[in-house]
Amino acid sequence: MPNFDLTAMALRLVGYLVNDKVVVYDHTRKNMRLHRTLPL
Repeated sequence: MPNFDLTAMALRLVGYLVNDKVVVYDHTRKNMRLHRTLPL
């Protein structure tokens, strides 16, 4: 079943990448809310 392992690994990798993007976006949004007076 090496094909299934490869698929599971690819799905996990995609999940990690998406999760990273969401976490970064969330932190950015929170920081922008905290520091509204500062320019981007």
